[in-house]
Amino acid sequence: MALSVHGFLNARLFTDIIADASPEQNLTSGAGTAFGFEADNSQNVVPVYLKFYNSISVSVGTDAPTWVFMIPAGEVRKGCFNSRGLGRVFATGVSLCCVTTGGTGGNTSPTNPVKVSLATN
Repeated sequence: MALSVHGFLNARLFTDIIADASPEQNLTSGAGTAFGFEADNSQNVVPVYLKFYNSISVSVGTDAPTWVFMIPAGEVRKGCFNSRGLGRVFATGVSLCCVTTGGTGGNTSPTNPVKVSLATN
């Protein structure tokens, strides 16, 4: 995990080089805004599901995610939380994980590393 501050928005770019079922919790240290992400699933032969939670503490497989994005096998995908660049407010905090099944119940880590970068403030 790495965290750095970049750019004119004073946004923080969080990068997890091995996103898996172990959640990265409370990335914004409380309430914050998520602007966009990039997920690199190029090392896997099956899709993965990038889950975002409006929570500071997550139980993967039990807690319902706020957003779920499917990242196809062997691909890198970018996404944004608002097409006008305003981002999406997470009133409690931003947490994320990456698993092999969508929905609430998925809790199995991908076989190979998935790199996820997330711009927040």
